[in-house]
Amino acid sequence: MPPDPSAPRARRVSDRGRALLIVAAVVVVGLLLSARFVASFWVDLLWHDSVGRGDVFWGEIRAKATLFGMFAAVFVAVAVLNLIIADRLAPVTFSANTHPVVERFHEFFGKRLRLVRYGVAVVFGLLFAAPTVGRWQDWLMFRNSASFGIRDAQFGNDVGFYMFKLPFVTFVVDWLYLAVAFITVMVLATHVLSGGIVLQPPRPKVRKATKAHIAVLLAVLAVLKAADYWVTRYELTTANRGSFTGPNYTVVNAQLPAVLLLVLIALLTAVLFLSALKTDAWRPAVVASVLWAVVALIGGVLYPAGVQSIVVNPNKKAKEAEFIAHNIEATRHALGIDDVATEDISFGTLSASTLESNVAALQDVRYVKPDSLMVSRFRNDKGKPGQSINDLDPDRYAIDGVQRQVIVGAPELDLSQVGNKSWQGTHLITTHGCGLAVAPASQIKPTGDLVYRDDIVKLTQPELYFSPSLSGYAVVNTSVAEQGCDGDDGAYSGDAGVQLSGVMRRVAHALKLWDYNLLGSSAIDGDSRLLSVRSVEERARKVAPFLVYDADPY
Repeated sequence: MPPDPSAPRARRVSDRGRALLIVAAVVVVGLLLSARFVASFWVDLLWHDSVGRGDVFWGEIRAKATLFGMFAAVFVAVAVLNLIIADRLAPVTFSANTHPVVERFHEFFGKRLRLVRYGVAVVFGLLFAAPTVGRWQDWLMFRNSASFGIRDAQFGNDVGFYMFKLPFVTFVVDWLYLAVAFITVMVLATHVLSGGIVLQPPRPKVRKATKAHIAVLLAVLAVLKAADYWVTRYELTTANRGSFTGPNYTVVNAQLPAVLLLVLIALLTAVLFLSALKTDAWRPAVVASVLWAVVALIGGVLYPAGVQSIVVNPNKKAKEAEFIAHNIEATRHALGIDDVATEDISFGTLSASTLESNVAALQDVRYVKPDSLMVSRFRNDKGKPGQSINDLDPDRYAIDGVQRQVIVGAPELDLSQVGNKSWQGTHLITTHGCGLAVAPASQIKPTGDLVYRDDIVKLTQPELYFSPSLSGYAVVNTSVAEQGCDGDDGAYSGDAGVQLSGVMRRVAHALKLWDYNLLGSSAIDGDSRLLSVRSVEERARKVAPFLVYDADPY
């Protein structure tokens, strides 16, 4: 039976169909993987807009994009320039003893080899630029630097230099060193593949032009390392030495001189590498590099450690007095207490009659201490199902017309104690804590019990939708009634959170939080609002990420 002439054509259609199915599957998987990223981006933007700080969101994006673009452009420009130079310096023909791997490499890529090299430079440029986006705050501080009008005692630089400029300058110098070091490796590989370096026993054969190119790159690396040493001098000014922050006797008298010596040796090494362009003598540069390593070990590590152990530790008070005084002065400036007047005060003998005539001064002595034991006591006395008091803080309120110390605790939402643990129970019904637990710090019953009072702080809205330890999310303004506080119907009356006014917003939040219920629940409508980022500190960090936060400001 003769073969069907249409069979090959059918096979081609079948192959094309399978290819289309594979492409479609890859596209679908890619869309699914990127959908959550896009959703997270949009949800984050909606959150910032909901608190009126869209400028913070876009400011961070612009800073990150600027850093990524700048550093990627620098890496690609330097790498491509050096690859072009390597191509120009490459021999026209390969020598007879060229490695077979190099020949097969050229046979495989052919005329596309140059394009491949540039493509590799671009890829690595993007990879080297990616980590720089994490320095966006340092970049903004560098751009918006200001003067403090106060100079440090060691170098005479304005304090603003250390606060605003030094972190970014240090990062740039370190990044440039690593980038040029990697580009040097790329150039070496390019010269090997182009025939400028022939790998042969007993040692590789290197063309003179190739040596010159590598010598220039090594000289640049030495200069960048010298710059790193120079910047390290300023970093030592802000280092924490245990007992105080700033330069101490060892730093000033041992470490700084050693760093300056390393700067000179690094620059000398760079000059010797450049001199090899004319003399073709590499031994002086190699000897200088070995000397550099020895001085870095002895002068940078061993000598300062010896000075600290032998000179400072036996006479620490005398040796460190000057530097501790500098630290105290800087601390006073930072806290704004550098112009406080000092007065001598004398105290007489304290008698019982004196105490009896000054009872009013002792009426606000604190009996209640806000420690962990008292937190447990507040929790047991004033805690309710689904709520927990996790922290206490001292405050001052008017009690019976007199300003007094009080201890305040907030009954926060604790979903681990909620009876209804369904999705609606933990996200739509039980959504907040309630009120405050307040007790005067200077009052205690004869039985030892605390004197809780509800008339000290008047609350018009006792619901606590945000608190220090609260995580997760809640949806308010739904068709499901919230559990209210005492004397309250529980209905949400605020305007916080992101309004779920469209299907796409619900889809985005469902993808971001990985919770289908946000999309499938019929209790959520266009007036519902999603409250997320419910930790007070976390909210503050997102709105003002450029600040440093105290773990417990009270």
